[in-house]
Amino acid sequence: VQAPIALFEPDTVRNRRVIGYDMYSDPVRRAAMNEAAREFRPTLSAPVALLQGGTTGSRTGFVMFMPVFADNSTRQSLRGYLYTPFN
Repeated sequence: VQAPIALFEPDTVRNRRVIGYDMYSDPVRRAAMNEAAREFRPTLSAPVALLQGGTTGSRTGFVMFMPVFADNSTRQSLRGYLYTPFN
């Protein structure tokens, strides 16, 4: 399973750096994504190093994941996630 970042707004140099990162490759993010899909609701991650931390190093925060389904009946219809980081 992979969950690469396809779009991040606003379109800035700093935010463009995260395009293509596989969110599922991080165990903390993966756990939150799995819970969101399993429970059919938005879910917060545990603390993580935010990807768009800038040149001064990473910032710690958390990420909220909202699963997107083709229909609302099965986990098999999962199409991806909307997400937003918080610091």
